[in-house]
Amino acid sequence: MKNILNSIGYLCLIMIFFGCDKESTGDEFGIGTGSILSASSTNLALLIGGQGKTVITGGTEPYSVLENTNSSVITVQISSRELQVTALAEGSSSVKVKDSSSPAKTITISVTVKTSYTANVPGSLLFTSTRGNYSANGIAVYGNIPPVSGEGVIAIQDFETLFLLAYKVNSPADIDVTIISFESNTADYSGTFLYPGTLKRVFISYFPHGNPNDSTFLEVGYLLASTATAAIDSISASTMRGTFSGHGYFLTYGTLVTSQTIDVTNGAFNAPIVHTGSMEETTLERNVIRMVRKVVRRNRVF
Repeated sequence: MKNILNSIGYLCLIMIFFGCDKESTGDEFGIGTGSILSASSTNLALLIGGQGKTVITGGTEPYSVLENTNSSVITVQISSRELQVTALAEGSSSVKVKDSSSPAKTITISVTVKTSYTANVPGSLLFTSTRGNYSANGIAVYGNIPPVSGEGVIAIQDFETLFLLAYKVNSPADIDVTIISFESNTADYSGTFLYPGTLKRVFISYFPHGNPNDSTFLEVGYLLASTATAAIDSISASTMRGTFSGHGYFLTYGTLVTSQTIDVTNGAFNAPIVHTGSMEETTLERNVIRMVRKVVRRNRVF
């Protein structure tokens, strides 16, 4: 069965198309240089097959990896100030990074590799549209194995991304997926997001009746690439609530079919948030980037 990162999540992080090209310096996290070593996060959570990074600052560059306690779970390398982690297997490991001073200063990063994320709290999402109504309610599991039954809603947040995933399993080969991805130029994710937009931008996608066993099923659906709006009315460390609506087109393998439109109204969500504590790049995101760039080239909508 296909990895969920190549199925349900196949475009969960459309927003990362914009975030992945940023060069992380640590400054965006409020981290300054100093005599001690610091990290943008000392606790990372990754899915098997994913990659994550945390930004090291302070001390004396260059930095190097002193220890990786479980190389069967993760591999690590240092590139400039970024500790890059690749998740190999479920489990945990501790990575000790040292600087070039004498005696060397160190910092320890704890990494947990999971097969799935879940908040163990139900969420909800619904909307009406000219292509049918949609609702999903329940505890979502986002991970390495596609769900074969049930429905759920979950939001995933790390330092650079916030996306909301809702799914409803009609059968093991038929699943409805809704994705809302948020991009903010600050750490503040409250307020109104627009597409097209600049400071706060949103991408809303709807993929009905896809087969999660087909790795390309999230390339066929609807993308609100004309107008979209979403308002996050409240957000905390554990939950987010808001509304959304918009106008868009049918999307098929990177091409927007503007003659097939969709209008989404009365959208609302209430979702638990899972924090990964890392800037994560998964196989899913690399596929998403390729797919979105294809849309950009063909349609010039972004």
